[in-house]
Amino acid sequence: MRDRGKDDVTAGERGLFDQILTGDTRRHLASRVAVQLVRQVDPALSPGTRAARDLLTKDPIRLTHADHEALHRFFRERIEEARASQTAGSWEEQLAQVLDYTAWHQFVVRFDRANSHSWQLLPKRLHRALSGGEKLVALHLPLFAGGRRA
Repeated sequence: MRDRGKDDVTAGERGLFDQILTGDTRRHLASRVAVQLVRQVDPALSPGTRAARDLLTKDPIRLTHADHEALHRFFRERIEEARASQTAGSWEEQLAQVLDYTAWHQFVVRFDRANSHSWQLLPKRLHRALSGGEKLVALHLPLFAGGRRA
């Protein structure tokens, strides 16, 4: 029974891939629609977190003593905040919460028509204005990209 369910899922996935890759999406790819899934720093990030993130992306050899001190101070403050908020129970959970840099980023979809090299963010307003096939491309290709970065 379990193997049969596995085959059903595989058949369902195959149908989805066939629909997307050989249906409307494929036809609209010929119209030179391009999309990118881009990881960017969350614009709502606090200045202190943004500064720490910038230091963490530097080559460690180029960090000054002051940079190291700033990072230590930043993480000590975050640990104290995690302890005070009691949102994480154990020390390991507190540390995982403090070191979760994924919360400092967001993913956005950028869109380009006809290879014009004028990439623009794809807000809901623009997405609604796209043709049906362009909508499929804009939503599905970034998912198939599997985390490729621009």
